[in-house]
Amino acid sequence: FAFQDDYEKEGLLLQSNHGIFYEFVPLEQYGRFDSAQQPLFERLTLKDVELNKDYALILTTNSGLWAYSIGDVVRFISKNPHRILVSGRTKHFTSAFGEH
Repeated sequence: FAFQDDYEKEGLLLQSNHGIFYEFVPLEQYGRFDSAQQPLFERLTLKDVELNKDYALILTTNSGLWAYSIGDVVRFISKNPHRILVSGRTKHFTSAFGEH
């Protein structure tokens, strides 16, 4: 989703033009649902993110058919181009059984 394109610069360059639609949930809102299991958080697009704020990363297909929270927490350090740092995890394991 992102790669280190320059060893002199901090952070990873987000691949924003490769068939993936990124959405970001502010970490303080992530995982909040009402009693009917409706989300109490908003998903932000790249134009809405703020620098130096933690977000849960949500991957969505271009069609919007499905979305998946991969468990990474990212922080934007640049918006032009979009550069991120992986700053944490929302999940303790990369899989349900921890085999990874």
